Order: sequence, then C-alpha cells, then structure tokens
Amino acid sequence: MISLELATLIAPHVASLSLIVTSAGGYFWNDIAPWNGVVSLARMTFIEKPEDNIPILLPMLYPQEFLDAPAIEYDQPSLTNYEVLKPMVLRRLTLARPQLLMGALSQMYGCVGHYVSKERLATTAKSIPKVKILIGDDDNLFVVWKGTGHGILGCRSKEANVFLTRVMLEGRKKSMAAE
Repeated sequence: MISLELATLIAPHVASLSLIVTSAGGYFWNDIAPWNGVVSLARMTFIEKPEDNIPILLPMLYPQEFLDAPAIEYDQPSLTNYEVLKPMVLRRLTLARPQLLMGALSQMYGCVGHYVSKERLATTAKSIPKVKILIGDDDNLFVVWKGTGHGILGCRSKEANVFLTRVMLEGRKKSMAAE
C-alpha cells in the first residue's frame, strides 16, 4: 500500500513497481482476512513468549503443504520448511518489540480500508514503465503462484528474486527507451 502511494506521487522517477501480496482493495468484504487469520492475529497479540507464537504464525503465513515439505528452497532438503523457518521467525520475533493491540488493529484496519479505484490503477500503470502484482492466492487479475500463501517471499524466495529482477530490468529498459 505504501509503495503504491509513494510510486503514484513520484511516478516520473519510478522505472518499475512490484506489488507483492496485495489486492486492488474495494469493498471491505473483498479484503477481509480468513477467520483463521483474524483469530490467529488476535491470539498472538496476547501471547508473551515469542516461541509460543511460532505454531500460530507459520501456518497462518504458509500453506501446510509447504511447511511439511523438504526445505529445498533453503538448500536444506533434510529438514522441513517448518524446521528451517522456525528459528528464522523466532529470531525476528525476539529482536522486534511486540506489537501492541492498537498497532495490530490499526494495521488490520489499514489493510481493509485501503482502496484504489480501477481508474487510478490504470493511471499508475500508464505512468510507470513496468508494473507487476504478485500474489499467492486465486486472483485472475494478477500474476498468481499456486500453492503459495501470504508468506510468498519465504515460500519462493529464489523464484521471487528472479521475478523482481526481471521486472526491474524490464522497467529500466522501457524507461530508457521512452527518454
């Protein structure tokens, strides 16, 4: 949301824009998190020990099939993705200050309340040489990666890196051609 707003303001200076794990917004019921996500976020708000959040957080962000699979994406096929992600996420949770209830509610409201009209999206797409939207759930308007949850960069970090690099290079090429 923030990237889109900033890029819209400075579009002449932007060669490419990649929006990841997002939607166009609209009516609030189009962007409501699944009940499991809402309950998980609420539970995590009141858990004091970071390690107790791991069994709630990882299944909320990643499909169970991905968590149970060998960690090929992380070059550790003898471990599951869950086993590889657990210490990484625990480190982040330990280093970061716990989010307060008001912060969690404000973030959810921001996600649900953000709206961009089709006209504004079209204007942004015309004013920035390369725009791509990447999501991990079913949506016919965007680049969709099946079997990928909200933690799209963790599920497919190598593929996402190639995707983003390609978008940036294509954007640079288009913007240089336009000059």
